[in-house]
Amino acid sequence: VFAHIEPCSEEGAGGRVVFQLSALRLEWKQRMLSRSEPSTFFEIARQTPTSIGNKWVVVYRSQPVLESLRPCWDKAEVDLETFCNRDTERPILVSVYIHKKKGNHALLGSFESTVKILLEKAEAGSERDWHQSTFALQTPGYKAYESVGTIAVMEGSIIFDGESATTTNGDRISPRPLPIDTSSRCESTSSAYSNYGNVIDSPGSFTSVTVDMASLQLSQSRTTSSSGNGHDSTSTSPRYTFSDYVESGLDVALSVAIDFTSSNGDPRIPGTLHYNSDGSLNDYEETIMSVGKAIAKYSKDEDIPVWGFGAKYGGLVRHLFQCGSEATATDVDGVLDDYRSVFLTDLTMSGPTVILDVIKAAASRAKRYDVRSLKYGVLLILTDGIVSDAEATKSLLHAVSDLPLSVLIVGIGAADFRLMQEIVEYSNQTSRPNVSFVAYRPHQHDPRSLSRAALKDIPAQVVDYLKRKGVPPRRYSGLSETSNCS
Repeated sequence: VFAHIEPCSEEGAGGRVVFQLSALRLEWKQRMLSRSEPSTFFEIARQTPTSIGNKWVVVYRSQPVLESLRPCWDKAEVDLETFCNRDTERPILVSVYIHKKKGNHALLGSFESTVKILLEKAEAGSERDWHQSTFALQTPGYKAYESVGTIAVMEGSIIFDGESATTTNGDRISPRPLPIDTSSRCESTSSAYSNYGNVIDSPGSFTSVTVDMASLQLSQSRTTSSSGNGHDSTSTSPRYTFSDYVESGLDVALSVAIDFTSSNGDPRIPGTLHYNSDGSLNDYEETIMSVGKAIAKYSKDEDIPVWGFGAKYGGLVRHLFQCGSEATATDVDGVLDDYRSVFLTDLTMSGPTVILDVIKAAASRAKRYDVRSLKYGVLLILTDGIVSDAEATKSLLHAVSDLPLSVLIVGIGAADFRLMQEIVEYSNQTSRPNVSFVAYRPHQHDPRSLSRAALKDIPAQVVDYLKRKGVPPRRYSGLSETSNCS
């Protein structure tokens, strides 16, 4: 039994260490033998003296990042007493592991440092001096000087009383800012759905290929007819199609919501989800161009609100803020411009992942649509993570199901999206099916496949809603709706 006692102050009295680590690259020798990249996590241990020498005692373990050799681990906050017993020059050991489901995790590499050096690295990174903000990850054993990766300190500070952040030299360090719009329009909504009408709409190598949603509806109709589950040709009731409504003047209003939580990684580092260079599109941009254009072609005015969520402004996390200088973009290219403009401002990527407010904002718009004029909304949500409040999300999606609105969620990155799929399935089973989910990664090299997968349910959702509300296409407007509408 090992026991070591050190004097400590009251918990929290000595401050808290706030930090975030990311891997610029990890070398994994079994990469060629595996179909996917490994999941990784890191541990931090502090050096503790004993009667037989120094011993490493683990004080923190991160959550694993799934299937990535360029992981950006979640931001951590550890009591300074626990981290280093308030001795910022006490050695600490950072070790990166390959996560195994059976628990036999494999050590990939490690490096030694101190809290003081950790903060200095963070300060260098905030000044964009990346060469001074990284550590070389070294292999264990006899190849101690063989580098198996580079670890960057994305953020580092010591927080006292929840406000000040200081280095060991007394200089202040703030968590590293990510540029996002700092105008007073960044207002978060917290109203219950019963008050959603008060939500402010404006609070604050890939080739784009679009898919015709009408063709999706046509193929679905043929499949239904051939299987005997739909109306047959002898039915006296007309079977409406998405094309019928398009010909009658259907106006699909697109809204876009984009995830700016810290799990996306720093957009200035290659391999992270928001990174962009050399004119190529990142995963978010590819989705906007492919899926967004396919939806926007059915819009009459193409005024598209672009919202962000999951970033911090003025010390508060904003789950709804406006991207760009105007309330709406004029087209999908404008959506791309508004998205990119976020990185020229000074908000900080944060968390958790909450999509409640962007759904409320889209519901606020949909509430004002005149269904008789064939106006219908689609909210496109792009996110890299799992929502933090699944039950509240389910309840809200159920509440908005009676509005002319579909919610389309695209999962960016390599997260485990099973919970998101469960939310969608639950929502569609308990109310009008109006929620869809598709993971981006299986379609990342095929924009047409991405568009088809993302949009395959939207035409049927539009038709189903309009039939429920007793709104036929123009050429059927003189016929009885008794057997078709509710």
